[in-house]
Amino acid sequence: MVMVSVGNNEGARPQSGINEATIVFEIPTEGGISRLFLGFTRRVDRIGPVRSARKAMVEIALGYAAPFGHCGASNDAYALIREARAPSLDDIKTAGGCFWRDKAGEPPDNLYTSTENLLKFAGAKGYRLPAPPEFRREESQGKKATYIEYDFSWLSRYPNVVSYVFEGGEYKRSQAGKGHFDSAGVRVGPENLVFMEVHTDFVKGEAIELRLQLCSEGKALFFSGGKVREGTWRKKSLGSPVEFFIGQEQASFEQGQIWVHVVRDISLVKYR
Repeated sequence: MVMVSVGNNEGARPQSGINEATIVFEIPTEGGISRLFLGFTRRVDRIGPVRSARKAMVEIALGYAAPFGHCGASNDAYALIREARAPSLDDIKTAGGCFWRDKAGEPPDNLYTSTENLLKFAGAKGYRLPAPPEFRREESQGKKATYIEYDFSWLSRYPNVVSYVFEGGEYKRSQAGKGHFDSAGVRVGPENLVFMEVHTDFVKGEAIELRLQLCSEGKALFFSGGKVREGTWRKKSLGSPVEFFIGQEQASFEQGQIWVHVVRDISLVKYR
């Protein structure tokens, strides 16, 4: 698997490759917006717009031992990349040839890559390529829940609400009151949703940069097949993947994409 940091601000949408990802982590960033960390296990020819990495993304990539593409990084993310010798593919520092600018778009939301480029540069740097992550796949169980909503922003004046309606085996996604579509005009519709509660505060000395305690554990909600279940998540160490549980057993998912939302307070996830 290879991973890519992709923008999710208004200027970044519609994104390329978003519907082809095997797993998506949606991570809160400064200003109440979110950023996407996409994991790919098949060929995708256009992914982006590629944006800077956050520390939580580096921690996730290290857990999967996955090379990851990005354009720059926050200070704490760069520090972890150096300390852990993470398999970084950075447009600015280490792998500029892996990416290209689309002149039809405006910087910074016009940088793209492909899985072919990522694999080529990862191989040239000697990064090992991990096997795709395995998830239990079973028919969904739980209580009925066909509408889900969550606001990523902690600023009431600048809401960033994402919502889903379960329809045709998918969770049709909307953001900021509009349907979320990819660059090919296809509605974003994951088959599985996860909301994982992660302790969140601000980096000391910074007014807006968030700090997420990802090497930890906490509560989780799982949505599949129009049903909801309560459970937990766990990441034991930097080198361990994020794991999901229902009771003492690994959580199971329907076939298809898994979209994981990193949230500060799971009680703010509304569903019915």
